[in-house]
Amino acid sequence: MEFVQTQLGYPLYVVHRLDKETSGLLLFSKTPGTAETLRNLFESGKIQKEYLFLTDARLAPGVLTFQIESEIFKNENASDDKRRKDKKSFISVRSPRPNSKTTFHKLKEGTRLTLWKALPATGKPHQIRLHAEAAGIPILGDLEHGGSPFFRMCLHAHKLSFPSPSSGPKEGLGETQNLEFVSPTWMHENIMDSPEFHLQEALWKRKYFLPLENADTGRWVHTESSLFRLDQYGDQLWMGWYGDNFPGLTAPLFERLNSFFHRPLWIRQMKPRGSGSAIKESFLLKFGEPKLIWTATEHGLRFELRANQGLSPGLFLDQRENRAWVREHSMGRRVLNLFAYTGAFSVNAWAGHAHEVCTVDVSKPFVEWARHNFQLNQIMPETPGLEFWVQDCLLFLGGCHKRKRKFDLIICDPPTLGRTKTSTFDLKRDLQQLIKLCWGLLDENGEILFSCNYEGWTRDQLKALILQFLGPDCKIREAPGSPLDFEVSPHESLMKSLILSRGPFKTK
Repeated sequence: MEFVQTQLGYPLYVVHRLDKETSGLLLFSKTPGTAETLRNLFESGKIQKEYLFLTDARLAPGVLTFQIESEIFKNENASDDKRRKDKKSFISVRSPRPNSKTTFHKLKEGTRLTLWKALPATGKPHQIRLHAEAAGIPILGDLEHGGSPFFRMCLHAHKLSFPSPSSGPKEGLGETQNLEFVSPTWMHENIMDSPEFHLQEALWKRKYFLPLENADTGRWVHTESSLFRLDQYGDQLWMGWYGDNFPGLTAPLFERLNSFFHRPLWIRQMKPRGSGSAIKESFLLKFGEPKLIWTATEHGLRFELRANQGLSPGLFLDQRENRAWVREHSMGRRVLNLFAYTGAFSVNAWAGHAHEVCTVDVSKPFVEWARHNFQLNQIMPETPGLEFWVQDCLLFLGGCHKRKRKFDLIICDPPTLGRTKTSTFDLKRDLQQLIKLCWGLLDENGEILFSCNYEGWTRDQLKALILQFLGPDCKIREAPGSPLDFEVSPHESLMKSLILSRGPFKTK
């Protein structure tokens, strides 16, 4: 709700909630009056709810539909430990005065799992979960109510239908317009015997929630799998494989991905960063006929991808929203892009009408790649105001200090560990020097977009270190950070992005 409120720019009011383990439809109102109207529709039973769930339990073959009625109330006799863990623990008992009713319909049965539809006529807490448990078909993953262990609770709010609270009876029709909303889910697909449930969950979540299928770039599988990440770059897929070999990565998995995307796939083994032979020993495999060099579009800008020049094809997708922020905040500014890699931040800054853009990286091939990305967007690298430097970033910053050069916006996205033939950059060791050098080059109303993926710091610890180095004159706020296709884990994002400023933050 907080995310949607931010996007819309006005408050919302919760009408239909879900348990945090349940997926599917939520219902919000834009006004308190409509919220009250909708709540009354719920209480009067005029809002129809339909849920889907999976179970690994079986009923007799002939049982296709039935009803459960019971009295549901808060469990006041729960142990102190139980109450501490779940302050809203409820139980269901048979009663001559039931206050809840659910109708169940069997939809599909596989060799391992059965798909059921639940139609709750009332809205008591945990009602479907309690009634499924009472019926002998506890929901898969619902450990609290008798379900077998699973990576998620397989309960999904599939459909809501109700009279429109704003239309009223239509003139000449004599009835109120009915609204219906449906949230698709992988649970009702013919994949119930698939071993790749995590994969199906990830793909459906992004297809219908984000939706990535209409975008040119995005992450399809993030923390849902411990073995791989899956990205889309234009008309090709890129898989980063984190295992030593390919256990379980079989042709059926590739075939599922191919049938879902209709795109060829590169598979790159991801060796630990900082190991001298990370690329040399990392294998690169393909499924279909992907191209070694291709292009993708992000926010209207084109970038070249290369399958054989590193662990990444050339564009870090978790920085997508940060790049958009740079584009929106570069107007008339002098921009410095450190550790520039293939120059995506630089291209965005120039597209945002920066006055100057200075691109710095220690790798000559990456700087040439950055120049080529400018050319892809019909921007000549020789254009006045554009600079490209092949140099160690700390040495470059020191040279700028000697020349008393200033910048209005500095983008600093250093690696955790980087090696050249003559030097080694270690973020943990070099952070203080790096931050102080950047701070010293910042003009009076300038900003630094600082980002890193070092796992040894939390975001709060990184903030504390920066304030320790720069003092109270440094103002810190959160950068846009990772886009939603990355933020699907309850854990803190690996990427930590902050905006540092001397004075008031610049608005668009």
